[in-house]
Amino acid sequence: MSSRDNLIWQRWKKQNEAEIARVYYNVRVGGGSPPGENNSPEEALDWLMITMLRIDAVVEFEKHVLLCELRPDAGRSLFGAMVIYSQLWAAAPQIKKPFMPVGITDNATVQIRSIFALNNLRIDVV
Repeated sequence: MSSRDNLIWQRWKKQNEAEIARVYYNVRVGGGSPPGENNSPEEALDWLMITMLRIDAVVEFEKHVLLCELRPDAGRSLFGAMVIYSQLWAAAPQIKKPFMPVGITDNATVQIRSIFALNNLRIDVV
């Protein structure tokens, strides 16, 4: 998490900390890229682990989970990340609770907020 992401995260976490059960950071999702040929099993595993996508934070509450991705000045990259992470999590959830992807940012235009809403994605501006 970058220093700017961390500032956003600390503001968001402070607003929600009373209800949070657990937080997991840098959570891997998906299968990663296939390793090249002629790798040892250890090298192949390392490659998969390095190339897997990672959600900034998975926040567990009593009855649900939030998949949290942080971006300053939210835009297309935040939207794309949330769509991809949602699909990967749905295919192989690591916590068996209902989940909601949430983009956390310090700034989002009306247009970006509308696109998130139209696609049932949550965006929190802190």
